[in-house]
Amino acid sequence: MTKIVKNILVTGSDGFIGKKLVPSLRERGHNVAGLTIDDFDICSQDIKNTGPMDHVFHLAGLTFVPQSWDTPGEYYRVNTLGTENILELCKEQECSLTFISTYVYGQPQYIPVDEKHPVAPNSPYNHSKYLAEQICEFYHKHFDINTTVFRPFNIYGEGQAEYFLIPKIIKQLYDRSKEEIVLKSLSPKRDYVFIDDVIDALIISLDNTNGYEIFNLASGVSKSVQEIVDILLNISNIKKGVISEEIERVNEITDICGSAEKAKSLLKWVPKTELEEGLRKTIGLV
Repeated sequence: MTKIVKNILVTGSDGFIGKKLVPSLRERGHNVAGLTIDDFDICSQDIKNTGPMDHVFHLAGLTFVPQSWDTPGEYYRVNTLGTENILELCKEQECSLTFISTYVYGQPQYIPVDEKHPVAPNSPYNHSKYLAEQICEFYHKHFDINTTVFRPFNIYGEGQAEYFLIPKIIKQLYDRSKEEIVLKSLSPKRDYVFIDDVIDALIISLDNTNGYEIFNLASGVSKSVQEIVDILLNISNIKKGVISEEIERVNEITDICGSAEKAKSLLKWVPKTELEEGLRKTIGLV
């Protein structure tokens, strides 16, 4: 079977996911153009001055939930209006799209959360992404843009920004000047999915984007902040105390895990990386 080489655009190519996706695509022989937030204004028409494209991976966006409460307008501009601009590019190029969304379900009404769960975004960030999803669906219906939307749960791995939970723990863990790890709360439970497994799903979508489909990317297991800390202390063989400030974020969700049965059924995607193995890779022990 002849391998089809595709011309691919990756927005946010310098981000946590983009830095992993671009080389993975090139290793498979595809022609990849990367655009970073610094390269262009995502809402500018200049983005249309790209070469011919067969597929776009739209990863660029603002992602820090607490900051979205302080500057919601910027999150709507970049994440929502920026996605509309990318869809205009797809319309002109007659190419397909893979869009990375986020957890948009709000407080879970049942667990595990599947794609049929009611949607209730609980921050400007989550809402900006859900609005972007709706625009994607509209462009599919009216402009025939084939689109795969991924709703990943908590992605983690090497190279993630330090304001996310796991990098924040690791930084304090290895900081010799700190005798204790200080965190806002140890009780919230999340579903963690390793970056390499997310990349696998993105690669699969390249040849399986037809129509408009939404897929969760999740492990199906929830772990508390305390459990994450305990695993990291154990595998690093470092002894440190842990302090909880008992500070709860706005609209905090206490426990969540997702169902990825749809991705398993339709895309043959399953997360391969157990949490401890993924944390070992994140801190360089594998």
